[in-house]
Amino acid sequence: MSSENNEDPINHDLEEERQTASNAVSRGPLGRISGVFRKGSEIEDHFKAARRGIERHQYVYARDSAQKAVGLDSSNNIAKSLLETTEKQIVVTSLLDVAKKSMEDGDWGSLASNLSEVSEISELHLDNRDWAHLRFRFLRLNAQQARNNRNWEDLKKQADEIKRLKNYNTSARAYENIAERGIRIEKLLKDAIEADRSKQWKTASDLAKDYLKHYPKNGEAGLIPEDSTIQEALAIKERAENALLIARAISEAKEARARLDWPAVRKKAQDILALEVGNSEGSVLMSAAMRALGPDNQPTNWLSAVQRILPI
Repeated sequence: MSSENNEDPINHDLEEERQTASNAVSRGPLGRISGVFRKGSEIEDHFKAARRGIERHQYVYARDSAQKAVGLDSSNNIAKSLLETTEKQIVVTSLLDVAKKSMEDGDWGSLASNLSEVSEISELHLDNRDWAHLRFRFLRLNAQQARNNRNWEDLKKQADEIKRLKNYNTSARAYENIAERGIRIEKLLKDAIEADRSKQWKTASDLAKDYLKHYPKNGEAGLIPEDSTIQEALAIKERAENALLIARAISEAKEARARLDWPAVRKKAQDILALEVGNSEGSVLMSAAMRALGPDNQPTNWLSAVQRILPI
């Protein structure tokens, strides 16, 4: 007798019922829930793998893991975001390799282009050490050129860009301090020039002296001005101080004239005309003093002195 004939009909029926029940569960709500859980667990595993890849800078591996997560659930925003991040990071890494080569070759134009392209991709570069180092080298070169050209506004701009990088705040502050000081000192000269034009002699003199104080004989590192700038400041200072001396001498001569102290008037008038040949007030005061003193009180060479001083 066959085994089938020896099989217990009751057991056979129970097995069929169990199989039927199992199929029903797989097709029913419980089976679907179990499948969703398995799928969710797989997606989470791919998330973890992608994140580990990003942390270890293994971006191709991270991208592949993110792609698997998207393949399991194309509507999952986290999976799509991870995939986008890893794809961008792969491009960034490639661009940085090219940028390193450009820096080694001293091709700063290509380096700037590569770094700019990285910046346009995303904000990921802010956390990339290679990018930060290359960016700092490039900005430092620009900052040095701006300092050498005394372009303080541009130097301040470069310092602001360096500030955005991590771990470079000390350098940023150093450039920022130089830029702010340069702007402040340059403004002194601009204000001195304006005061000189408007004949505000005391203000012009003070501003020119303040400007020159910042430049000792050998200059200061990073703040050495052009010779023409120093010469302009010196000229303003001399012109302003000369004008102040003339104004004071005129005032003292007029006070002496009010006292009828004609020898004092003559002395101050001589001082005025020595400081500025042909000064109109000095000439008037000298003429008045010489008339008042008369020929007997003139110095032996008074006529030649007057002829040299007064306009013919």
